[in-house]
Amino acid sequence: MKEGSNIVLIFGLLALGCGDLSDFLAQRTQNQTQAHTASSDEESPFLSISVGIARKGASLSFSLAANASSFTVNMANCASGFTSTADAQSLNLQVYRDDESCLAKLTTFTLNGFTYVPSSGDPFTTWSQGDTATFEVSADPSNNLLVSVTSTLSNPIQVTDTVYYEFSKIGAGANKGILSSVVGFTETLIDQGQTPPPFTILKTQLLGETAGKGGQWVYTLECTAMMSGTDCGGVDLSVIRYKLVQDTYNSDLTLVEAAAIFASGSSSIAIGTEDLAPGAGGTTNGGFFTKTLSGPDNLHTNNTMILILVSNVLSYKYFNVDVVISN
Repeated sequence: MKEGSNIVLIFGLLALGCGDLSDFLAQRTQNQTQAHTASSDEESPFLSISVGIARKGASLSFSLAANASSFTVNMANCASGFTSTADAQSLNLQVYRDDESCLAKLTTFTLNGFTYVPSSGDPFTTWSQGDTATFEVSADPSNNLLVSVTSTLSNPIQVTDTVYYEFSKIGAGANKGILSSVVGFTETLIDQGQTPPPFTILKTQLLGETAGKGGQWVYTLECTAMMSGTDCGGVDLSVIRYKLVQDTYNSDLTLVEAAAIFASGSSSIAIGTEDLAPGAGGTTNGGFFTKTLSGPDNLHTNNTMILILVSNVLSYKYFNVDVVISN
């Protein structure tokens, strides 16, 4: 991958409270306690949400960055029927306090002189946390960006809500281009009758590269049964750990080797943030998405990996994950 070709930007929508509940809001607050002060009864029914753009790792600045000259965020689908738009000229997205089912949709933005819109082949499907889409330049679909919803509005809307879109661009190197990530066979390793994590890989995302030229990956895993809360086929998400490692095992792990992989640390699922309810994140049954996982250095030569999950301490499921490289 080409040096200096990664561009990662974040849209942030920060809810700032204003004030007097309308009839619409009164219907949603009639069961609250009577302990309201006189001043709270005089508040506006609106929240004003500021829109900003910041580079990944930088503090959020409520102004346009130099390399993103315009954008449009439309709010739709609200139970109240209210709509609102934020853009480069009007940086405030207006919403009703406690409104329900609202979606804040990024529909277009301009980066380095190119205007990006959602592709027809890979648009957002739910606009919920973990959902991803490809944005492209209409006249040149090969000029595209990966866009991910990393947090979104609550239902109903809360004063503390934030909505973030994360953008990643990866340029191909002069001689090598990453075409795709391929998930090969899967296998389970079971000891003492424990249930292995019942998941399949639904989506693979390459978000960037490490200092050692390895890939930075996020995987969406779907439960093989319909999720019930945080339970997937009898395994609770809270007891699952996972890890991405280089495949030095000829894609054939033993229980002893699997246990050794987790001896040096692993990742767990942040419940309430990284878990996916049925229908969310492109899933049917629900599941979860991983943290950003770093693959082995020098991806062009170390392009075979294993994603392994463990539950209940002694049961494992692993996936052979290879990256296809072309000249």
